[in-house]
Parts: sequence; C-alpha cells; structure tokens
Amino acid sequence: MFIPVGEQVKPIYEGFKYVRGVDKVYLLASDKTEKYAQNIKNRIEYIYKTEIVQIHPEKLDDIMEKLIDIIAKNKDEDIISNITGGTKVMSHACYILCSYLGGDAFYIFKRDDGSMEYVEMPMLKIKLNSIIEERSTRKRILEKLIERDYDSLTSLAKELRIRESTLSDLLDSLEGQGLVILERRGRTLKIKISKTGRIIFRLKELRDE
Repeated sequence: MFIPVGEQVKPIYEGFKYVRGVDKVYLLASDKTEKYAQNIKNRIEYIYKTEIVQIHPEKLDDIMEKLIDIIAKNKDEDIISNITGGTKVMSHACYILCSYLGGDAFYIFKRDDGSMEYVEMPMLKIKLNSIIEERSTRKRILEKLIERDYDSLTSLAKELRIRESTLSDLLDSLEGQGLVILERRGRTLKIKISKTGRIIFRLKELRDE
C-alpha cells in the first residue's frame, strides 16, 4: 500500500478502516513531512510492515522510479493507494501506477461537519501498446537506450541492424512523444532515453511480466 504523506495525517489513519489484506505500507515522504511519516510508522508498524520512502514531492519522475523499483521487487502483491495526502504530484504518481498496473486507489473526503467519507477512485485503462508496440523497432530502440546513451546514429543503427534513414525517422517520432532526447551539436548527435521514456518503458515491462 502506497501512502503519500502530508501534514494532515487523520485521513491516513481513517483510510486503514477500508483496506483488507495489506501486508506492507510504504509512506512516501519529503524532507518536510518525514517527521509525520515517522509518527505514522511508529503507530502502525505493529500491524503492518512499514517503510518510509524518501522522495522529492514535486518530481514525478523521481517518485515514479522509486515506486516502480518497489513494485518490481514485489510483483505478486496487489497495489492499493490512499492518495489523500502529500502533494498533487505524489498523488498523481500513485494514481498512474494503480491505473496502469491494475491496482486500486481511494481518498478520504472531509465533510463540512468534520466527518470522513471514503471515496473510491475510478481507474483509467492506460494502454502503452500504442506507444511501445511489442516486438517493434521502437521498443528495440528504447531497450538499447535503457542500457546506455549513443554518440552517433551510425553506432545505434548498426546494433539494431537497420538503415540510418529508418532510425532517424523513428527517433524523430520518439522525440516528438517525449520518449528520447536528441542532442545535436554541430555534426555530432547524442541519443538518450528521456525520463518519461524510461518510466513508460519500465511500466510496460512490469505489465508484460
């Protein structure tokens, strides 16, 4: 269970009333909210295995990478998230992961009278197959770029065993989607995967396993 932690902790405790079968809780905390996360951990760790995950509250790629690392190590576990607390970026990261990987997300709504209400979030069906087709050259390009950057079109085309003109067109398309970065300096070209490309590729790999 992933829980973004902000300064308001009551909705976090309230959320535990609505979950069953949770084995481990990951509290996502920034430098500012780590003390709140530690207090929560102290109160719940006799019931749940609890870990505090230090994140940057406004960097989606940082949060996503850390969550993907956790999920990759716990592939057989169901995913659920109480997205009430933390920053909007933290909540969005958890929601995206739950939507794509078939998890559940909810938040706790505070009524005017102070009472709390459980609200289950509708899960969007996010499909990445249209972006990274299975067994496609586009996927092979990203596989290579996950491993390392390339300093020329020629070297990457040679490894992929395709024409440079074909590779150039595919890279332009991937760059347009924000999946790769092409750094042109005079006659040189550096090719690398973007943070977005790395996250999308890793998400698809998790889903396909």
